[in-house]
This record gives sequence, C-alpha cells and structure tokens, in this order.
Amino acid sequence: MAKLPRRVWSGVRKHRGKSDLWRYLLTNYDGLTKQGVGTAAGPSWHDLATVLSEVGQKNREGGDLTGNAVRKVWARVQDYVDKHGAEGRRKPREHRVPAPPGRRYQPPPLASPPQLSTENPTTETEAEAEARAEANIEHMLRTVAERSGRARPDKRTS
Repeated sequence: MAKLPRRVWSGVRKHRGKSDLWRYLLTNYDGLTKQGVGTAAGPSWHDLATVLSEVGQKNREGGDLTGNAVRKVWARVQDYVDKHGAEGRRKPREHRVPAPPGRRYQPPPLASPPQLSTENPTTETEAEAEARAEANIEHMLRTVAERSGRARPDKRTS
C-alpha cells in the first residue's frame, strides 16, 4: 500500500465506514448549503447527482449516482452536522448533569458543632415566660387580623 501523509490517514480513520460521497458532502457542506442544496430553491436531486457524478463520485458498483441516493446520503450528513457540527466536533451539551459520586466517595468531614450550654442563661420565672408567650400570641393574632382585613375579637381570656 502506498505511504500516505499522516493527515490523510487521520481523515480516513475519523469517518471509517462512511462512503466517499458522504465524506465529500460533509467536506463541502458549507458551500452546498449556500447553493441551496436540500431546499426548494436549490438544485434538484437529479441535477446534483449528475454534477457529483461528473466530479468523480460513483455509487458502490462504480456507476453514476441517482438523485434518490444523493438525497438519502444528504439526509445522513445533515443528521451528523446537527449532532456534531460542520467541523465534526460534538456540540457541548446544554445542561450537563453532574455524574454521581463513585462508590468510594467519602464526603469531607463536617466541622464540629458549637458546644451548647446546658444551663438556662435566662433567669426568667415560669410565670414571666408564660406571660411573654401570651403577649406574643396576642400580637400575632392582631397582626393577622389587620393584614387579612378581618376584625377578630379577642376570644382568649387570661
């Protein structure tokens, strides 16, 4: 086999299993889309097949291309370009979901919580605490009644 330059081999490896027509259409994708290939205003598939056959593109058996075959290959090239871009690189994902942690993942240790005192810092008596709680409840009920627009009579008695 003849020795080919490295970039030629990399191009062959990149699209292994694709036809010469597919590679040609991908290589010339930008120019063909500017000419309107695949649109109603562009050339017919039969005319495009004729031009491609004149350029040297052949079918599997070595014969001239048909319009139907060119149309099908063009659809596959467009699918590839939609997925990978015209340069052949994969388009970045819009929203990437982070991968789950591995099975050996250990979360970082948490900082130790502050030590709470078990002693009651206030010297409030039980009666004072109850009176403060009642006052807070009364204030809350008045605020709710004012905000809702309802005048609510106080039903609680001390």
